[in-house]
Amino acid sequence: MTIRVPVNPDLLHWALERAGVSADALSNKFPKLNEWLGGDLAPTLKQLEAFSNITHTAIGLLFLPQPPEEPLPIPDFRTVPKARLSRPSANLLDTIYLCQQRQA
Repeated sequence: MTIRVPVNPDLLHWALERAGVSADALSNKFPKLNEWLGGDLAPTLKQLEAFSNITHTAIGLLFLPQPPEEPLPIPDFRTVPKARLSRPSANLLDTIYLCQQRQA
């Protein structure tokens, strides 16, 4: 018997976007990913763990009711004001959080 874990499809879309990975790129690893994204089928816990590892997302975040806001904790001077980036990458946030921990 396979136990499926209910996950909000919006969180799966958010994790893919946050990691900068397309659903097509993961279709070999997760053949039923499009069904998960459509809300037709829920992944198993092992599948969800593998998905969270590939997208570099903490598995606990995938159980939230809606995608979390991840504001940049420092001023963003990487671009000019009119060309701001819409969302910081997961790698950038991890690096900033690590530097803040070291500073503290």
